[in-house]
Amino acid sequence: MAVATRPYQTEESKVAILRRIMATRGRPLDAMKYIRIQSPPGDSSDGSSHWVPMKPTRLQKHFLEHHTNRTVMIKPRRGRGSAAEMYYLYHTCLTVYNTHVLTLTHSDDTTVELFRMVKFFHELLPVEIPLERDSEHVLELPYPNSSRYLVRTANARFVATSLGLTHLHGSEVAKWDEDKIPELLASILPSVGKGHICYESTPMMRSGFFFNTCEAARAGENEFTFLFYGWPWEESYTLGREDPLARSEDRGHYLRYNEEEKELIALYQLTDPEGQIRWRRKQIEVYDGILPGLFKREFPERYEDCWMSPGSQVFDPDALDRMLRGCKKA
Repeated sequence: MAVATRPYQTEESKVAILRRIMATRGRPLDAMKYIRIQSPPGDSSDGSSHWVPMKPTRLQKHFLEHHTNRTVMIKPRRGRGSAAEMYYLYHTCLTVYNTHVLTLTHSDDTTVELFRMVKFFHELLPVEIPLERDSEHVLELPYPNSSRYLVRTANARFVATSLGLTHLHGSEVAKWDEDKIPELLASILPSVGKGHICYESTPMMRSGFFFNTCEAARAGENEFTFLFYGWPWEESYTLGREDPLARSEDRGHYLRYNEEEKELIALYQLTDPEGQIRWRRKQIEVYDGILPGLFKREFPERYEDCWMSPGSQVFDPDALDRMLRGCKKA
């Protein structure tokens, strides 16, 4: 995700734009209009890549407008929910002095992937801001304004009480080791105090810390705001009528919907029902072919049926994740 060049004309314009970004404290959506990213090749009429304003997805925009100091979020696989929270945290580190952020992931591979995302946000700035390099930890991104962004694995052993955290982000919390969660949070939460906490994940078992936190939030029994994003929130989850990734029986003609599909179209007011249902049918074929019921866990539609019952998990979660990463996006 490296950025080759910065699309700003003069040093004066770079500094002016950076000042505008820094003035958006507490308004991360406003900062996006000053940041440029490269569009995918083919998005323009001449087929080339261009620098365009950074634009949030529908899910990301809603999240940034509705998350609170305590948020628990259910999201679809690859729905860019983690990116929304991490962009908010990066923006806060950049614009608020002495911000200390910790993102905890469920695996070492994800830790590396999410840290690259934070670095990507930093590389999008119009002016290259040098970072402090006095940290011995590889997965840290210190800032010259005394802010610090750390990304670590939830199962890693480290002392959290001395971190002085202001923000905690738990990614894919449903996949954390349940046996280690009490000790882990006991060492971290006192450091966060009244600071920002966000737990997000695709759903997994109908038991455990993440499920219980969601249940309590929905019932108004804890301090968390509950946000549920089904897969239709992700605009890219659609397939055209002639798309070779679609099931062969769904290509080349209008679809006829079954009753479940009709209910889903009405529930989400789908804007591209044919393309989205075509995509859904393919994903059900792929994911439920791995494990029955897996599609509704990885791509939730309704809260009530997105959880797996205890005892139904026959794959190791980490092994299953590696298997799913090998699936082609369809």
